[in-house]
Amino acid sequence: MENDLLIKVESSIQKLKEKSCKIFFLVQDTKGNAKGSIRQTYEICKSLNDNGFNAIIIYESNDYVGVKDWMGEDYVNLPHESIENQNLKISPEDFIVIPEIFGHVLEQIADMSCGKIISCQAYDNMM
Repeated sequence: MENDLLIKVESSIQKLKEKSCKIFFLVQDTKGNAKGSIRQTYEICKSLNDNGFNAIIIYESNDYVGVKDWMGEDYVNLPHESIENQNLKISPEDFIVIPEIFGHVLEQIADMSCGKIISCQAYDNMM
């Protein structure tokens, strides 16, 4: 049992070194309307992918409109996944970045073994 845990930890560390861990960014669906906080999240995700990381945009509903009309093709081509069907596969070495507006989600994912990061783009939403 202890040996199995050690193997899992070593595997997770190796995935972090190889940049093969996943970094999930939760975004709200603005239904095609431009929003600065969404743009910032997409910019971070694109920059991470351009630098060899495995960053993925996640959203609540399968009918997500996206950002094509106001951000262009480069951002549409980023990896995207819906969490509506609850098929998201998350490992201990992965991270979920949650904007402060989704602070309530932290309670729902508290028992997940991945890293959790709050992206505070509007501090007044933290209350």
